[in-house]
Order: sequence, then C-alpha cells, then structure tokens
Amino acid sequence: MRKLTKMLLLAIFAANAAAHDYWLEPAPKRKGSKTVAITLQLGTDFGAGEEKPLQVRRLSRLERIGAESTRDLRPEVVDGRKPALELPASETQDGALIAMDRNAARIILDNVKFNAYLQSEGLESVLRERARTNETKRAGREEYTRFLKLLLPGSASGDLATRKIGQTLEIVPESDPTRLRAGKKLAALVSFEGAPLPNASVLLSRRTRGKKVESERANTDAGGRAEFTVRGAGLHVLRLVHMRRAQIVSDDFHQPEWQSYWTSYVFAIRSR
Repeated sequence: MRKLTKMLLLAIFAANAAAHDYWLEPAPKRKGSKTVAITLQLGTDFGAGEEKPLQVRRLSRLERIGAESTRDLRPEVVDGRKPALELPASETQDGALIAMDRNAARIILDNVKFNAYLQSEGLESVLRERARTNETKRAGREEYTRFLKLLLPGSASGDLATRKIGQTLEIVPESDPTRLRAGKKLAALVSFEGAPLPNASVLLSRRTRGKKVESERANTDAGGRAEFTVRGAGLHVLRLVHMRRAQIVSDDFHQPEWQSYWTSYVFAIRSR
C-alpha cells in the first residue's frame, strides 16, 4: 500500500510538473472573418488548454514568417490580449510560420516535484547526474526558456515547414507534416545552439476532434533525427525539453542550478 501511494503521488506530481507546457494554436475560424486568430495555450499533455493572455514583457521574438518575407509583430501587439494574435487572412492564405521566443524565467521546485518532472519529460540524464552528485533530495533551481512555432497551411507551407529560423532549441520537420496521412512516417531534426541534439526525448501528440490525445515518444539519433508514425488527422504538436547545468553555478538558493529549454511545433493534418 505504501509503494502504491508513492506511485500515485509521483504520478500526480508529474502531471502537475507538465501542466505548465505552452503552445500556439489557431482559434476556430469565424464565418466571414477576414482575420486569423492565434491563441497562446497552457495545458497538460496537449489536452484542452487554458488560453493565456499575451505578455509583452516576456517576448524576445514574435514573427510572422512567410515564403517571401518576415514581419516582426512585437511593435503592434497588445499586452494582456486574448487571443494573443489576430492577423489579416491575406498574410496567412499562402501559409505562414508563427514564431514566438519567450524570455527566461526562474522556478524552484521541491525535490519530489522536480524529480517527477524530469521523469515525465524523459530527462533521464539529468536524473542520473543528480543521483551521481547526491542531489536527488535537493530542490530543483531552474531557469527555463520557451521557443514556440505554429505552421499555418497554404501553398507555400512546404518550404516554411522545413525552414530553420535559428531558435536556440528548434524542431524542424524533414517534409511538410500537414500533407502526411495515417501510416506515413514523420521525421524531424532537433538542434540546440545550431548543432544536432542527440539522444533527446521528443514527443509527438495528436488531438482528435473528439479531444482525445494520442502520443508517441522517440529519441533522436546521433544526427538529432527522430521518427514517428502518423496516426491520422487532427491537431499535432512536436515538443521536447532539453536541460543542462547552469553555466554559472552559485550557492545562492535563488540562483538556478539548471537551465532548461522548451520547444513546441504545432501543425494540423486534415482528413481527406
């Protein structure tokens, strides 16, 4: 019974640790609207998220990337706005890539929550490092940064889907994922600071119209490549967390010991 209770508590802590995942998602289309609304979502396992307002102070990058041009959206955004973005339909009709980089923030989690979070995100190497240095029972002091992308389909989305845009942690599909069908392979390349990231745990999640979420996890190879099998239509996200020791380590309890980098890449596959 004690072992079962511990397992249940770890499951609850893991769920809570994963609850602060962010992603960009297109809002349902409004009949007759000449704009495309994009929401910023907070949620667990790509389920029904909570729409969050735009925080201008947290933005280091916000762009609409098209086939021919890139537009910095920061000068025109409104702090606290929901939906986070509303773009003219003319800017997205041929396809667009929306990129958001958020400024770093810090958090301290007690040792049980931090270890459960590492486990849930597949950060086994960090767990081993904490065990090696006798830190397993210490709180986790972390600085985290997020890099978000949303692919909007269109005639030019194939080129945009495979385009590298220079995010610190970045996922780039090898082909346009919006054109894949059930049973086909989806391959993606993961890079960190411009170099392939090996042995990274990547998650592909699919949300169906019935709000059911299916997920598959794969590790990148030596070249930073991960491969998945497409299960069918729906909204999808490729996501991962990469963590390393902070470059400057201090005994000050309020200074981070770990730096984490979160990335998500959202796209939709339509049913034929």
